[in-house]
Amino acid sequence: MLDNPIWTYLIYVLSPLIFALVVDYIMSEAAGRNTFGLKWIEDLDFADDVALLDNSWDGIKHLTKRIQMKAATMGLAINPDKTKVMKIGK
Repeated sequence: MLDNPIWTYLIYVLSPLIFALVVDYIMSEAAGRNTFGLKWIEDLDFADDVALLDNSWDGIKHLTKRIQMKAATMGLAINPDKTKVMKIGK
């Protein structure tokens, strides 16, 4: 099946979309989002980068731990060498 050029092309084209869907699923599950009521922005996704937002250091640690656990179930991991923290405010 994979030796067919059409399948190779489809996999090549759809891989980024599938990856984005998996990351979005992980973020939704880790944040415990529901589809009702007011929606708060907790993360910003761009390609394979994710920015987590919270108003406390403990909130960021908790969200990161939940994302790490959920990502592990999908075979993904957070790369600590590429992880950066930026604090804004007090």
